[in-house]
Amino acid sequence: LGYIIGGLLAAEYGWRLLFVFAALPGLILSAGFLFLTPDRSHVQSERVHSTESTALLSGVKKIICNRFLVLVILGYVLNTFALNGVAAFVVRHGSSLGLSEAQASSYFGAILVITGLLGTFGGGYLASYFASRSKDSIKTLLGFVAVSTLMAVPFLGACFLASSTVSFLAFCGFAELLIFAGVAPLNSVLVERAPRGFESLTQGFVIF
Repeated sequence: LGYIIGGLLAAEYGWRLLFVFAALPGLILSAGFLFLTPDRSHVQSERVHSTESTALLSGVKKIICNRFLVLVILGYVLNTFALNGVAAFVVRHGSSLGLSEAQASSYFGAILVITGLLGTFGGGYLASYFASRSKDSIKTLLGFVAVSTLMAVPFLGACFLASSTVSFLAFCGFAELLIFAGVAPLNSVLVERAPRGFESLTQGFVIF
């Protein structure tokens, strides 16, 4: 949705004003957090379940010393790298096919919304189905991510070889659907293999 709104606002008011619009919700939310009472029970619960120190540096060290986690996180980083690269280039390519920048960002934004919902829920359901029937659920989940990501590659290539707007958007849709299909199983693996007591920190580390 942000991609759609950003494209429309940029076309109407220019890209500089977008930074103002983007900052306002953050300022309002951050002010709201001042009125929230910290949930101390959650912190105590994590300390009870973990025999290790819950210090930030200790948690980060556990994450980066876990070779399996590091490889999964690096894969996630490259996935995000590709997604953002496509998102940045798709408007330019759409413009070369006769779309305005606002149209290209709106169409691609709509594709992101639809494929994001369908791909995440559908991919999560399918991956869970296969994992529940496998002896090694983690390996199955990662295999699902690998296959769905590789299947997206030819569609991504076809996007930028397309000579018509319809085929361009259709290939974009298929590619995004397959890429989003790996999001849920990938996060499941990260939570399952995160150091005990540091599941939240691991998620934060991945987002960072």
